[in-house]
Amino acid sequence: MPRTEISATSHNQAGKYAGPSMRELLTRVGVPTGADLRGAELAKTVIVTGADGYKVAFAIAEFDPSFTERNCILADQKNGAPLPANAAPFQIILSGEVRPARWVRQVVSIEVRPAP
Repeated sequence: MPRTEISATSHNQAGKYAGPSMRELLTRVGVPTGADLRGAELAKTVIVTGADGYKVAFAIAEFDPSFTERNCILADQKNGAPLPANAAPFQIILSGEVRPARWVRQVVSIEVRPAP
């Protein structure tokens, strides 16, 4: 799978994270992109869950380059090495976050849900 790199800072520590983009993952499971991302598709959410039960919801449009210039990856590396144990095996990294509270560590599931 193609890899993307993001330079980002969390808790005053800068790092270079690498992994597949969330957009690539969503495309591979059939979530529309670009002009096809409209109507009911825009009401869907992506729920990311960490091993400790921590959950974060994202709007589908947050991962689409036709809506935002921000990038989001499912990182498996930081600074060229595997993620540390408290973040591995995967961590959501979203560029441009002022507060990294949505950077889910130890990701165990990613679900695409329709609007309630």
